[in-house]
Amino acid sequence: MSTTAEYHRKYRRTPQYQNWLKEYQTRPEVIKRKRVAALKYAENNRESLRLKAAERHKDNREHRLLQSRAAYEQYPERWAAQLKVRRALKAGVLVREPCSCGDRNSHGHHTDYTKPLVVIWLCRSCHQKLHSKLDEEKI
Repeated sequence: MSTTAEYHRKYRRTPQYQNWLKEYQTRPEVIKRKRVAALKYAENNRESLRLKAAERHKDNREHRLLQSRAAYEQYPERWAAQLKVRRALKAGVLVREPCSCGDRNSHGHHTDYTKPLVVIWLCRSCHQKLHSKLDEEKI
């Protein structure tokens, strides 16, 4: 004879339950409730989350270095252009400008790495939109 826990464990594996769960989890009110709960959790546990993130960062240092080195070897002209922009900003030759949407937290976007000091200043979201558009054009 099976217990209630065994019955529910088996039921959760059925296609009917999986379909219901998928439909339920994509409802706007459920998504909003989960988002609010996640924000509340983050607010109440800010310090422990910060410590966990710092620990993960420290634990993955070697992996991050390998990824960074691989990217540098794959795109050396990109890295050289970014370095020149950083140095020009520090020296005052370049001035960081706000994005066209008004966001003052902007990134420099290179349209041509052979001209490292010619950059378009974009916020993170506009920068991502631009790259998405560029990726679509390549396809």
